[in-house]
Amino acid sequence: MTAVKYHLSEDARCLKTVVVDGKPVLSHVAITPDQTTVVVSDGRALLFYSLPDGTALEQVPDAHHGASITSLSWSPDSALLASSGEDGVVHLWQTPRR
Repeated sequence: MTAVKYHLSEDARCLKTVVVDGKPVLSHVAITPDQTTVVVSDGRALLFYSLPDGTALEQVPDAHHGASITSLSWSPDSALLASSGEDGVVHLWQTPRR
């Protein structure tokens, strides 16, 4: 079990811990610019959670990369997530609907 803790306050208090079952190592975390969604990755899967409550929104078990995911980046309007991998491919994902 892996826990993701995020801090959105100036005094660095932990506001929420998201426990990700079955994912021993999380290699990447990205929060949307509007701070409504966080995505975590173990290098293969993408897991989307709502903020601030941590409700699971969507899981993409195989993010269609032929090798490990190396980077995650949100568009400025929080509508798209780009994932890139060691395979040299960039995929664009729509933000899951709430």
